[in-house]
Amino acid sequence: MEMLSHPLPYTTLLPDVLERLSEATLLLPDARKRSIKRIGIVSNTRAAEDEMPPGIRRFINYVSKPWSALDSYSFQIASELDKNDNWTDRCIHTISRPEDKHELPSLAFDWQRTFTDEQKINSDSVREIIGHAQRAALVYFEELAEGNRLSGIDTNSAG
Repeated sequence: MEMLSHPLPYTTLLPDVLERLSEATLLLPDARKRSIKRIGIVSNTRAAEDEMPPGIRRFINYVSKPWSALDSYSFQIASELDKNDNWTDRCIHTISRPEDKHELPSLAFDWQRTFTDEQKINSDSVREIIGHAQRAALVYFEELAEGNRLSGIDTNSAG
């Protein structure tokens, strides 16, 4: 079986995947009669805790403060990130570490933009919607990885 993609960094694969999404959207039956209400960009990966981005590691440290050692964890946070007259952005953050120490923790971030008014589908609008979503999602994922959303919270000390 031929693979449709090759192992590459997320930010290298994402534009190609989104271009394919644009093309597939325009091939839907009666595409011009359809509209887009929501678009999402998802990042799903497994990483050893010592290799996680510093912002994610700091967040896990903060959440785990009441306990001296964690055998496993699983939590999900869905939150609104931005809202204006045209759309609402949110992200569903799912972070878990299984009890089996041979399995790596899982990090899933489901960024979503819901439009106030449905967006009509045509070649230009689809590419514009997807391009804006890609840029906004990557900015948010970078802020999350760096820990910018945790400013003012002491996440370094335990207990």
